[in-house]
Formats: sequence, structure tokens, C-alpha cells
Amino acid sequence: MSQLGPLSGLALSHDGSSLYALNANESAIAAVDVSSQKVTGVTLGGVGINSLAIPPNGDTVWASSYEFAASGDILVLNPATGQLNFSVGPTGALTFAPSGTLLYVANPGQVLALDVNSMNRIALLPAAQLENIGQAIPSPDGKYLYVSVTFVSGSPSQPLERAALPPGEILVVDTSSFKPIAIINIPDGLGALALTSDGSILVCTSNFGHVHLISAATDTITATVDLTPANGTLEALALSSDGATAYVADTENNLLFVASLATQTQQAVIPVGTDPLDVAITPDGSEAWVLTASGLEIVNLATYQVGGPVPLPGTPSAIVFAP
Repeated sequence: MSQLGPLSGLALSHDGSSLYALNANESAIAAVDVSSQKVTGVTLGGVGINSLAIPPNGDTVWASSYEFAASGDILVLNPATGQLNFSVGPTGALTFAPSGTLLYVANPGQVLALDVNSMNRIALLPAAQLENIGQAIPSPDGKYLYVSVTFVSGSPSQPLERAALPPGEILVVDTSSFKPIAIINIPDGLGALALTSDGSILVCTSNFGHVHLISAATDTITATVDLTPANGTLEALALSSDGATAYVADTENNLLFVASLATQTQQAVIPVGTDPLDVAITPDGSEAWVLTASGLEIVNLATYQVGGPVPLPGTPSAIVFAP
């Protein structure tokens, strides 16, 4: 299968056997068999789909279109049958609550909680004036939702000679009231956000090669990993299943960083293809799958050797491993 354009998002199944890649320009979801590294199917969806998520039960793949619009389509794909259903409603970055009963939808203007079965709105958190909402990540127990917010105006705490990640904050939202109970300021720019599987540490990327570690118990930055080179744009982030290692994609320099969160040190820097926009780690921690303009590149995390690329159709925009 020829590569028709760059990819921009990934989703990996819970057992690590299947990977789903989203292609925004061609409005397609490509399924990839992880062991053979081959595309096994392509499903055409709505225009501008740009987010992927898999519910805890793992039997469907959800996608969203028009992240920057108030409404569009939420797509639900059954990989077993190939059936694709559409639901009109608010769209954006999709995340499931650990219970699987709620779907969180984050777009620049708001975060919504939707009932998965009825798709009715349960709660809404609007963005403040001159703020854009990015990600929404639930805690493992479902009690809290961590929401990344960037400021439309303003500049990082230190000057940069190029375009930079905007400063922002992380809202800690009580899911029972859907109101913020704490705010974590990130003045040096806020990029990607991730949470360790035990819910104890938030990790976010920033400017100047910074990767911040934030205690979920105290809602404060407790450590910072300094990556080199420090002039990149750190827009994608994935954590190992044990929460010990962060994998950070630099779209400016086309690099994948490996950072130890235990020692707060950089372990490796790996050249990858142009525009690495997303990264996913296999459940066994053996490989990092990186979404680039050339397709999927597979990094062996024992040797740091890069394989692939696996060519994918269209303009890739999201990837996710199947359950």
C-alpha cells in the first residue's frame, strides 16, 4: 500500500496486537497488525477526523472529526464486523473514563462528559476567555480529570527566537462536581500531557527541552528532565506501563527522546522521520511506534534501532493500539 500523506495519531490495543492510525486528510482509519507490521484494513470515515480512543472493554474504536468546531461527528468502528456508526455532537480529543460509562470530549472551547450509551451530555467545563483546552486525562480511579489549558495571549517565561509552546496550566477537575479544585501553572509552555498508570505522577512537555514531573498528591512540579537539544518542539509524549520512562517526540528536530523519570535524566535521543506527531508504546515495553510523515516507524527500545516505515494511506493524524 502506498503512502498518500503524513499521519497524525495512533491508538494501540490493550493486548498490543493491533494498532490503529488516523489519517485526517483522507478521512480514514487504518488497522495495522503489530507482529507482521502490515496494514490489514482501511475504513473511510468523516471529513477531518483527528482523534482516536478505545474504550476499556476494547471491542470498538472511536474517532472524532472537527476538533476545532462545536459539532461534527463521533465515529464508532467495530473492527470485527467493519461496521461504522456516526453520532452527531460535540467533538474533539476523546478519552474514556476508567469505568467505560463516560466519554470525555475536549476541544478548545470546552470539556464535556457524555454518557456512552445515550451520548447525552452529563457535564460541561467551559474554557475561560483567551484560553484553549487541549487534553483531558482521567485518574485511574475516575475521581479526577486533568485538563491541559493554554493561553491564547502571552509568552513563555523565557524568550525564544521561534514559535514556541504557549504557557498554560493544568486544571484538576473533581469529576463528581465537574469543577476545578486545583490549578497547576506551567509558565514555560505547555505541550503534551500524560499520567502514570498508578495515577501518582503527571508528566508534561514544555519549551527549552523541559519535561516536568508533577505530583498528583500535591499538584506541584517536583522535578524537571532537561532534554538536549533543547530547541525542539515537544508535542507528543508516551509513558512506559510502569511509569519509569517517558518517550518524547520532537517535531522540530525529528527526534525521539528517551528519559528516565526515576533519575530525571535523558537516556537516549533517536533520529526518526519527518514530523513525528505521535508515539505509542507496546504493552510489553519492547517497542515505540512513532507516527511520521513517512508512515509508522518502529523503534526497538532495547537497541534503539529504527525499523519501517510501515506505509499508511493519506495524511495520518492519530494512532491507537487495539485492546
